[in-house]
Amino acid sequence: MPTDSVDPGSPSGGTDTSPALKLPATSPARIGHYHIKRLLAAGGMGLVYEAMQENPHRAVALKVMKHGVTSRTAQRRFEYESQVLSRLRHPGIAQVYEAGIHDDAAGPLPYFAMEYIPNARPITKYAAENRLYTEQRLELFIRVCEAVHHGHQKGVIHRDLKPANILVDSGGQVKIIDFGVARSTDSDLAATTQQTFVGEMIGTLKYMSPEQCEADPHDIDTRSDVYALGVVLYELLSGRMPYDLEHTPVFELPRVIREVAATRLGSVNRTLRGDVEVIVDKALAKDRTRRYQSAQALAEDIGRVLKNEPILARPPSMLYQLGKFVQRRKGLVVTATIVTLSLAVGFRFKLEAQQAAMVVARADEARKLAQSARTLAARGKHEEATRDSTEALALDPANSLALRTRGYLLLERGRFAEALEAYNAGLRPIEEVLSTIPEDLHNRARVRRLSGGLKQALADHDLSVSLFPNKALVYVSRGLTRRIAGNVDEAMEDLHRGAAMDASWAVQCNLWIWETRMLRGAAGDQEAALGALEAAAAAASASFDHHYVALQR
Repeated sequence: MPTDSVDPGSPSGGTDTSPALKLPATSPARIGHYHIKRLLAAGGMGLVYEAMQENPHRAVALKVMKHGVTSRTAQRRFEYESQVLSRLRHPGIAQVYEAGIHDDAAGPLPYFAMEYIPNARPITKYAAENRLYTEQRLELFIRVCEAVHHGHQKGVIHRDLKPANILVDSGGQVKIIDFGVARSTDSDLAATTQQTFVGEMIGTLKYMSPEQCEADPHDIDTRSDVYALGVVLYELLSGRMPYDLEHTPVFELPRVIREVAATRLGSVNRTLRGDVEVIVDKALAKDRTRRYQSAQALAEDIGRVLKNEPILARPPSMLYQLGKFVQRRKGLVVTATIVTLSLAVGFRFKLEAQQAAMVVARADEARKLAQSARTLAARGKHEEATRDSTEALALDPANSLALRTRGYLLLERGRFAEALEAYNAGLRPIEEVLSTIPEDLHNRARVRRLSGGLKQALADHDLSVSLFPNKALVYVSRGLTRRIAGNVDEAMEDLHRGAAMDASWAVQCNLWIWETRMLRGAAGDQEAALGALEAAAAAASASFDHHYVALQR
C-alpha cells in the first residue's frame, strides 16, 4: 500500500511520515473544535487531517468519513460506540479523544479525533529500518498482542489489524490506531461489497480472517483479530504474506483466504522452523476454534519461546490435516480419501487397542504368577515359587508381591544382601502410600472435629490406631478429640501413651493432662494433676519449655 493512501474504513492517521498531500479545495477550515492544518492521508472512504484542538490545545489526527460511505445504521450507533472507544486506556493504543458528527451543506460527516503520533512507522517498516533480530521482533509483537487484548477486554474488536494500523514511534512504543473504528464505519461490509476501491480492498483483505470474508458482520468475534495478528506476525518475521494474493483475481480472494493453506513460515525462512512456525500456524487456523482463543494466549506462547519454555500450541494432527484435504478436494478424491482415512484410523485404533490389551494381559498374568509364587513359598515349595516369581517379574518388573516373595526366597537361601534389595523394592510403593496416611487421617479427623462431627472424627482416629499402633501421633490426636467429646479418662489414657512413646510429645501431653485434671476439680484429680505437671517439668528440663512449666507450678 502506498503511504499516501489509506485502506477503506481505516485511514492510517496518526503519523506524519507520508508525503505532504494537497488540501482539497472542499476541505473545511474547521470541524467541530478542530482547526484543519493539513491533509495526512486520503482513502476511498475517508480523509485524515492533522488538526489543532482548541481546548486543550494539542495536535490531533482528525479522521473524517466521506459522504455516503457510512450506512444509516452505522450513524445511529456511531455516538454510542464512540463513547466505548474513548474509554480505551492503554499505552499501546492510540487514544480516541472525541467523536462527533459534523454537519455541512452536503449532510452529516462522522469524525474521530485521535492521538497524533509524529515520526511513527508501520511495525514492519520500523523493524526493517532498525534491523531488529527475530527475538526483538517477537518482543515488540508481544506488546501489540497485549494492547489488542486490552481492547477485547473492553468489548471492542479492531477488525482491521494490519501494519498500517500498528505503528511504532521513534522511542519504540507500539501504538495501534483506529481501534474499533472499523466497526463504527461498517468497513467489513464495505470492503467486500464496494468494488470501486479494488486496490484498497485487496490491502484490507490480506489481513482478513476467513469468517470476515463471509461478509457477515454479525459473525465476527475477537478471534478474527487473532487471525489478523497471525498474518502481521508472519509478515513481520518473514517479510512476506502467507498467501500469494497479488496474482489472484479479485473475486477469488475470499475463497483463497477461506480455503487455501498458508505457506509454511519455515519454508520461507529455515531459522523460523519449530515453535515459532507452530505458533503462527495456530494463529492462522481457518477454523477459529483451533486458533488461540485470545490475543493474550498468543502473547504468552511467544513469551515461552523467548524464555525457552515449552509452548502450549501443537501442530495439527495428521487426522485433522487429512480431513481438511478431503474438504478441499472432495470433488475428485473424496471416496479414495475416506477409504484411506478409515483404514488408517482403524489400523491405528486397532494397534493401540492391541497394545493396551497386551499391557493389561501381561499385568494380569504377572499378578496370577505372583500369587502362585506366594502360595508355593508358604507351602515350602521354594523351587516352584522361584520359577513363578521370576516369570512374574519378567512380565512386570514392578510387581510388589513378586518382589517381596523373591525377597523371602533369597532370605531362606542366606542371600541376605539380595533379599534386602528385593524387599526394599517390593515395599517401597507401599511405604510411599502408608507414610502419608497417619497425617492424612489425623487432618481429616481435625476437619470433622472442628465442623462438629465428633463421631466421624473418632472413627478416623480408631482407624489410625489400628493401622499404626506404634505412632505416638495417632494416640495424641485421638486423646484430644476424646477430651472434647467428654471421654476424659480415655483421653488421658491416650495422652499418657503418646507421651510415653515419643519424648517430643511428653511436655505437651503432660500439660494437657494437668490442664484436664485441674478443670475436673476432684480431689484425686488434683493430686494426679500435680504428678502430670512434675512429669512435664522433668521432660522439659533440657528445653525452653521448662520456663513455661515453672510458671504453671
